[in-house]
Amino acid sequence: MTTPVKRGRILMLTSNFPRWKDDSTTPFVLHTAVDLQARGWIVDVLAPHTEGAARHESIDGVEVDRFRYLWPADPEIGRAHV
Repeated sequence: MTTPVKRGRILMLTSNFPRWKDDSTTPFVLHTAVDLQARGWIVDVLAPHTEGAARHESIDGVEVDRFRYLWPADPEIGRAHV
């Protein structure tokens, strides 16, 4: 079997992505990334962070970085309490 020629780099920016390996949340996005890599593309994913998920990890060879929507993570912090 030959190694595929590297074609270039793709950033997948998504609003939904599996939280961890074998998660049922939008698996088609991960499958698309894996298929693109099998065809020689370098794929990076940027997805929203969710509780329990790693901020950075590799799932099936796909590099995943997760960002937070809010800062601080707890929306109650900084709110005036009456």
